[in-house]
Parts: sequence; structure tokens; C-alpha cells
Amino acid sequence: MSGPRPRGEFTENLEAVARGVRRLEEIRDPILRQAIAAALRLHEREHRLDSASRIRMRNTVLAALAPSRPSVADHAYGFFAVIGMPAPVIVRALLMLVVCAGLLGGATVTSAESLPDDVLYSFKIAGEQLRLAVAVSPADRAAVELSIADHRLDEAERLAAYGRADDAIIATAGYGVSLADAAAELASVESSDTGTAALVAQLQVSLAATQEHVASVVLRLAADPRTAATADVLASVAATASPSKDSPAARIADQAVAITARLATLADDRAALFDLARAEPPRARVTPRTDAPVANAERQNAPAAAVPEARRTASPTPPANMGAARQAAEKAKEAALKALQAAEKARRATTRIPTPSPTRR
Repeated sequence: MSGPRPRGEFTENLEAVARGVRRLEEIRDPILRQAIAAALRLHEREHRLDSASRIRMRNTVLAALAPSRPSVADHAYGFFAVIGMPAPVIVRALLMLVVCAGLLGGATVTSAESLPDDVLYSFKIAGEQLRLAVAVSPADRAAVELSIADHRLDEAERLAAYGRADDAIIATAGYGVSLADAAAELASVESSDTGTAALVAQLQVSLAATQEHVASVVLRLAADPRTAATADVLASVAATASPSKDSPAARIADQAVAITARLATLADDRAALFDLARAEPPRARVTPRTDAPVANAERQNAPAAAVPEARRTASPTPPANMGAARQAAEKAKEAALKALQAAEKARRATTRIPTPSPTRR
């Protein structure tokens, strides 16, 4: 039997038997006859039931008449019927949370390789924030922050390979912030947990390997004129902080500050090129002669203002989208400030003196 037909027959036969027009024994379908008999027995107690109970009983009777292979619509109807049943608020909240977490987890896995302009990128960011929210200990939060930093650096490399300098600046800035936050979390327990100290040592080795990898990527990008500008963005990852006597975790935070500070300067200079190019009048380009030797040593050591225009290094190309360049510069400045705050937090954590526990007398 199809889905809509049994429900219509059930309603028609139930009304006919209730009015006395038809006898229950005249119904040949045994399932339909049993359902109508159950409905007639429940009708006597209907006045003692609330509306929600009647709805549940009606759904139970109709479920017996459903086809052997329910459709997607029937599954959806059943799901929302369960959600709508009277139940404690906490039960429904937990059920919805499980469903949302499953959907978010599936979307997060699918969006692992997405970039900022992709549709699923927001799910990727939401998944990262969810992981960070459920992390309890400083070591767990540091592990999540380092994972996020790896994601941002991977995005920065791919964006740089596509020649998208502005997006690469924002991704690299996010890498620096997550690295600084991870170092601040580790610094808070570095002196009290021996396992954390070993984790910080592993992180230092990993950062050195990361810088070597990024250096090879920078060389490859710099060799291509289409990605020469983005090579300078990734080169900021190689920035190092000044030597200090702080703890290893605090030194990692200082390195993140150096990365974001260099990136902010580069992004700000890149955004300023647009105003500079608009203010200067256009002039003819002169191709420099590479085969003409310099006259003497004094000419080689002369300042840039004294060297003819034909022998100067060509200035960088201004960005095509001024709005995107300025937005990237603002994001880089915000990242530099956040990294600096995380580094100060790490430095305070290492200098904090633990409070001695009171002794019993």
C-alpha cells in the first residue's frame, strides 16, 4: 500500500464505524481493522488525555499504517515529531547539540582545504573555535592554537602561490597570533610541569624546520615575477626576535611578535604605494644598462639620490585593489598588537612567583 492511501482509508473507516454506518467486522484489512479498534478503545479515554498525548497516540497509530520503506519526508516528519514531544528542556537541548555538532563536524572535515573566499571557510573557522572552546588545560589550548597556526600558514603558502598578496598577509598574520597565543599558554605552566618543558623544546625544533621549509617556498616564489610580491609576505615568517634571557616559551612568543611586526610594516608600506603612485606624475621608464661598468669606486658608494634614475632598482608595483591592501594592513597591525599582548602575558607567567601552600600546625 502507498503512504497517503492507508491514512485516508483509516479516517474514512473510523468515521463510518463510529457513526454506525459500517461494522468493524466488515473491514477486510486486518491491520486497518486492528488500528480502528484501538482508536475506538482510546476514544473512551480521550477526555482524560491532554493534547500532546493524543498527538502521540495518533502518530503511533499512523506509524503502523506507514509503508515498509519510509521515504525521506517520513523520516524528517518522525524526527521533528520526536523533537516536538514533551520532554525536559535539557534533553531536547542535548539532542539538538548532538545534531548540530555532527553537522558542524562533517562540514569542518569537508572544509579543511578551503581558503578565505570559499563557501565552507566559515565552517572551518567555526570548527577551530569550537575545538578551542572545549579545550580545558593550557596544554590542550596550546595544542589547538598550534594546529590553527599550521592551518593559517598552509593557507598563506597556497594564497602566495596564487599571487594573492593581501589574503596571504592576513593568513600569515593569523599564523603569528596563534603561535603567540600557544606560547603564552605553554609559558603559564612551563615551570610547574616537566612535560610542558619537553613540549616547548619540540616546538622550537618544529619552528626551525618550518622556517627552513618557508625559506625554500620563498625562493621558488621569488623566481616567478607573478608571485615576487607574495614571496616578501612569506619571508616575514623567517623573522627572529632579539636574544633574551626569558624562558623558551616566552622567546617563542617574542619570535611571533617579530613575525607580525615585520608583516605589519610590509603591509603598511605596500598600502602606501598606492598613494605614492597616485601623487607622482607618470614618467617614461628607462631601461637600465647592465653591461655598462661603473666609472669608479666613488660612484659605487654614492648615495641613492646621486645615482641616475636609469641605474636605480625598480620600485615595487602598487597594489591593484587599494581597499584590500588597506584592510590587509589593518589586519596585520591588529595581529601585531595581539601577538605583543600574548608575549607580555607569557613574560608575566614566567616571572610569577607561585604562592606557597599553607602548612598545618
